[in-house]
Amino acid sequence: MNVFKKIIGAAAFALAAGSASADVVYDWMGTCTDLCTGNATAVLTLADTYTPGTALADVDFVNFSFSSSNGSYTIPGDDVFDEFWTGSMLPAFFGAAYTFIDYPGGGTYFQQEANGNWDTWIGNTKLASGLEGSWTLRTPAVPLPASLPLLLAGVAGMGALSRRRKG
Repeated sequence: MNVFKKIIGAAAFALAAGSASADVVYDWMGTCTDLCTGNATAVLTLADTYTPGTALADVDFVNFSFSSSNGSYTIPGDDVFDEFWTGSMLPAFFGAAYTFIDYPGGGTYFQQEANGNWDTWIGNTKLASGLEGSWTLRTPAVPLPASLPLLLAGVAGMGALSRRRKG
């Protein structure tokens, strides 16, 4: 009987571990045309409570990191963060859409127009600008660790049943 309690406990732990949610992450890439070369990239991280396809709000913001050949910055998710808005709900952030992310404490912001043109500033200095900026939703990883304990619990249970039948 104790073996079955252990198996049930292990399975419950595995299910609880697998149910942890992860942040919602979007990757961005744009072609540099002014003050940078090649492609610029960015990562927008939103809270795990954000549902893709719904309107974005300040409470959804975790952080935003931008990088180009001319420099990089990160806008942190703290109480100073003030503005985060878009011209649409950006159902999955695919393609171009109007996006504005601002960190007024440092005067840093990122802006992309609906046609894909984008620019970014640090204070009063333009860091980079370009064309063809687009967002893609990063597919979350499947929580593999939760499946392994369930598999082991099943194997242990079958072993316990086998021993019980033999004894």
